[in-house]
Amino acid sequence: MEERMNNAFSRVDEHGFTLFEVLLSLSLLVLLLSFYPIIFQTAKGGFFTKETTTQQVTMFFNHVAKETREASSVTAGKDYLLLNKIDQKDIEISLTSNGHVRRQSDGEGYVLLLESVKSFICANDNKVVTCSLVLEGGEQYQKTMLIPFRHEEKQE
Repeated sequence: MEERMNNAFSRVDEHGFTLFEVLLSLSLLVLLLSFYPIIFQTAKGGFFTKETTTQQVTMFFNHVAKETREASSVTAGKDYLLLNKIDQKDIEISLTSNGHVRRQSDGEGYVLLLESVKSFICANDNKVVTCSLVLEGGEQYQKTMLIPFRHEEKQE
């Protein structure tokens, strides 16, 4: 009877795993588990930085300016900006009690535009909308936007 030499890569019988298969599966498991905290940290915190940067504020004001240009009428006040569009839903950009500026379309949805905001005040003066923003760190920003001329439909 021939004796075969046992090693980590060969099976003596078909019941069980070789040492190589066990080490390979454990290595893959450890590799996958090492990414577990990173994945959940990103999902929990989102992609915003802890402090609101000037670039984020600039992007916010550019977004608000674009929405304002597309609006047929604008209602402004403390903590909100309401933009009525002719062919689309009404857009509300408002400051929540937890310091987030969000965008809603006809009262639905919740698109986070900016975080760490202390105050958000907009004023509408005929064809000019001015929005002021104060961050929790004390930084102040202001943007003046023009509402484009709209042709009024004549009533007969």
